[in-house]
This record gives sequence, C-alpha cells and structure tokens, in this order.
Amino acid sequence: MNKNFHFAEEKFNEYVNLEWGFVGKGASTEKHPNTSSYFHFWLSRKEQNLELGNIVAAVRDDGHITFGTVVDLRSTMDMPNFLSDYISHDFGKPDQSLPTDVSEVLVAKANIIGSTDDKARPVTRANIFYANPAGVRRAFNMEGYIEDRGVPIGVIKNGDGQLTPIYVDIEFLLGPEGAHFNISGISGLATKTSLVEFMLKSVQTFFQRNQEYKKKRIGVVLFNVKGKDLLFLDKANPELQEKSPQGEFYRDIYKELNVPPEPFDQLRIFAPYSSTTSSKVNSLRQDGSVEYFVWDIPELRKYLPELFDEDDWDDNVQAAYEDMLDIVDKDETIKEFPDLVDFLVEERRVMRDREHWHGHKRTTFFKLVQNLVTLPELFKGLVNSRDIPEKPQDIPLDEFKTGDIYVIDIQALNDRGQQMVFERVLKRLFELVEMKTEEEGLDNIIVFVDELNKFAPADKSTTLKESIIHATARGRSLGLTFFGAEQFASMIDKQVTDNSSTICYGRSGPTELGLPEYSYLPDEVKKKMAIFPKGTLLLKHARYSQPVIMQFPYPPCVPGDMYLQSQEEIDRGRKRAPKAADWKKKGDVKFKF
Repeated sequence: MNKNFHFAEEKFNEYVNLEWGFVGKGASTEKHPNTSSYFHFWLSRKEQNLELGNIVAAVRDDGHITFGTVVDLRSTMDMPNFLSDYISHDFGKPDQSLPTDVSEVLVAKANIIGSTDDKARPVTRANIFYANPAGVRRAFNMEGYIEDRGVPIGVIKNGDGQLTPIYVDIEFLLGPEGAHFNISGISGLATKTSLVEFMLKSVQTFFQRNQEYKKKRIGVVLFNVKGKDLLFLDKANPELQEKSPQGEFYRDIYKELNVPPEPFDQLRIFAPYSSTTSSKVNSLRQDGSVEYFVWDIPELRKYLPELFDEDDWDDNVQAAYEDMLDIVDKDETIKEFPDLVDFLVEERRVMRDREHWHGHKRTTFFKLVQNLVTLPELFKGLVNSRDIPEKPQDIPLDEFKTGDIYVIDIQALNDRGQQMVFERVLKRLFELVEMKTEEEGLDNIIVFVDELNKFAPADKSTTLKESIIHATARGRSLGLTFFGAEQFASMIDKQVTDNSSTICYGRSGPTELGLPEYSYLPDEVKKKMAIFPKGTLLLKHARYSQPVIMQFPYPPCVPGDMYLQSQEEIDRGRKRAPKAADWKKKGDVKFKF
C-alpha cells in the first residue's frame, strides 16, 4: 500500500473493512467520467460478492473517504462484437478453448452517499473497500442520532457478509421534524404488514428503553381491512423459533437490533356486531377476544351525508336532513336508530297524498328516507337495527391510554362502511391529540391502514381523502402519525407520500416501476426491485441522502393467515359472547316503496 493510503488507514480505518481487502480501484474514462454525484470503479479479480445495494468506501489520496451505494454492475471484454467471439470459439463451439485469453473487467457505478470531509468532489484513483458497520453508519449520517433518537428498522447485509443495523430518526418518523411512514409493493410478496408489525415493536421498545422519551405517552390504532392480517398480534410467531437457517438468521437480526421477538400486549380488538357468529362479532377471530361496536344516531349523524354519492345526496336532500335532525332532537320518542326508521317510514306513509314535507318536495323527502332506512341492511352489524339485541356502543377511544393497541376489524364491511369507520375514527383521534394536556391524553397516536389506495385515491376527490391529507400535513406537529400501505404507490394521492418522511418499496411490477414516481431510481435498481425476495425492501428516509436496500426479520407475532384457531378457543369465545339483552321486536319493516 502506498504512503497516502497508510495516512488514510491511520485516520479512518474504523470505517473500512481492511481485513476483507481491496474490492477494486476507482477509475474515470472519457465516456464514463466520475462526478460529484457518483463514481466508477473496476473490481478486483478476487472480488466475487459485490452486488447492487452494497455500501463501499473509496479511500482517496487526501486521506478522506467517500461512501457510495452500488447502483450498477456491468462486464466489459476486449472484443469488438459478439461475432468475433463466436468465430474465435471455432464457429460456435462453447467448449473450445480460446487461443489467447480475453481480457474482462467488471465495472461498478456507485451513487455518492457522503464523505468524511463533507465535500462534494469527484472520486479519482481511490482504493475501494467495503464500508464496515461504523462506515455505513457514518455514510448515512446515523451517528448523530442513533444513541438518543435511533429506531431500528432493519439491517444492511454488505458484500463482505457483515450486518449493519440501520436506524430511522424518531423525530422524523413520529415528529415534530417530519412524520409518517408509507410502504408499497405487490400483495403477498412485499411483506408490507410484516414490516409494519416489526416497526411497531421497534418503536414500542424505543419508548420503553430511552430515558428521554420514556415519559412520552403513545398509543396505536390499526385498521384491519382484509383477512386476518392484524387479528393475532398477541400470538407469538412460531417461525422465529424454527431451527432453520432462515429462523436463525432472523433471530440474529432481532439480537443485533436489540428488539425482543415477542408478541404485543395491551391489545384490544373491535369489530361490528354479528348475530350469526359464535362470539357475536363480525370478525375472523372467534375466541372471545374481540369486542363488538354498533353505532347509533349520536355516532352517525355527522357522517351520514358522506356515505352517499352526489346523485343520492344533493343539496336539497341535505337541507331536508338538517330539518329532520331538528325534529329528532325535539322528539323524545326517537332515542335509537330503529326509532328513527319507524318515524321515517310512518312519515313516508302519510306523505303519499302530499306534495311537501316541512317545506321540502315529496321526492326529496322520499330520497332521504330511502337512503336512511336501508342503512341497517347496507351496513349490517354496524348500524343499530331491530335485529341487534345488544346495546349500541362505540369504540372506547376515550379509554385509550399509553401502550394500548386498538385493532379495528372492518374487513367484513363494504367499501363505504370501511370508509365511514375509518373517517369517523380518524377525526376522533385528531380531536384527542388536539385536546391533550400535560396531565391527560396521548402525546402521539400511530394510525395504520392497509390498501390506502381505497381511502386516498390519486384520481378521486373525497372528504375522507381530504381528511387523510390534512392528517399527514398537520400530524407531525400534533402527534398524529400515519402509517399507510398499498400495492401501488402511484395509485394514492401524491400529497400523502410527499408528506411521509420514511418510505419503503417492496417487490413491485415493471409497469409500476416505469412510472414517473420512480424516475429518480437507477434502472438496475428498479430491475432488482422487480425480483426482491420477501423481507427485502428499498428504504428512503429524510435523514439519508440515498435510498438503501435493507432486510428485516419475521414479525414478532404470527401472520394472521397462518393462525388456526383451536376448537377450544372457539368454544371459549362462545362462552364469552355477550348475552342477548331484553328487547321486543316491533314488527318487520319493509324498505321498498
């Protein structure tokens, strides 16, 4: 090694894997010059492990190090074209040896992450090594916040086999500097829910151990919008206990990140009522752990207009609705939604020979009645009706306390029902964080929803989407953090992703990756994203100058689709089910004209 390199070794050897040896040598050509944004290097003849996403350290002549992430690899041979190689192999015989050796070189391109002197200068004839874990931390500027604000999110596995824990800054994840987390990728292959579950465990562990943040009051609300994804957070993941190379690798990651691989506690699950299941909830978990919620007039009145299209709920219907609410407030016999249905059906009966109802046209009033009396059937189990013997009750958000995880299971509802529940709960959570004091309330509430494209679509304007955009714009200062997941980032409103300080991309299709949203990524990286295995993602974080390819472990809890309830659990759920309250059916109500 030359004298200059010895100077670099003495100064910055804690950032370089010297034991592995040279990876290659920096080079710049007329056609491929190095710039202040990227550099090229050819690979050592012995280097066989380098791949896209690896982090390298270019040791410069001045003793400083420039860190880069590999974004392109290509092979070059000293032959003019493929035909000459074909002819040299006795006209197409691959097993024939060449009369002379062909010179071949592997060349890599690395996007610059940062340097030890913080100067943006092109790399010249530098010696290239793998960055060791300390070097990776320095490259991504993690040294400034790991100790007091770092939340582990996964690991980088470099070409030399070393694992480096990577951290996001809690103040850019939950606020106030930035906030919100978004993940996209193909369903079933991008492991979106698994990453969110791991992240929640990591965040919880951070707050439990970090003295400065230990007093922070934090809660989590998760919306289960499909299958059994989030219904068994309190059950341990058996895959983490398996005696297999994969299980051992993931246990090592948990150990490296200092996160306990344990399921969640302080869990409460809520779902709409069902009269046909053993535990009286419309949920795929039937062991008695799920609490029902049924909404009545107080919970519904503000949100009913937003359930309908403009054709079904125009300004005239809105005016009739407001007058109807005045009547309801004054009529003591209308206490529950079934009473309101009876009132409306009777009013409609006597209106058949009249042209107006309290100043509104008969057709307008009939449209209002039709909209409202069909709600119990349209949102079965969510809207109170004569078929529900239990007392209506809301999701007890007023009981929400630090450490709690509320799962709201809405997978059985139709899209409009899911949107109504999501919007109402979101607005209530906004009220909670706005009303917090030093003595009461929560400092931060994390909200997670999958299939975000249904709630904040890029091509449609809805009141719910505006609520989500409002939450992502103001949430970082108030303490409301939005975790969202979707298959295609291009299908959700751009303001949602633009307001997210941390974004992950799992395996994605070529069509999606060809859209403008991904134009900043190198082509070779996008090709690799199209074949990402489970557990591998591309991470963008506000504190990083470049995205990073990372891995994360199995979640600490069992994936919902893998958990099979035993007959004992189902029987226990049947015993825990609420007993039918005393009620008297007033007769069938026919909803058609």
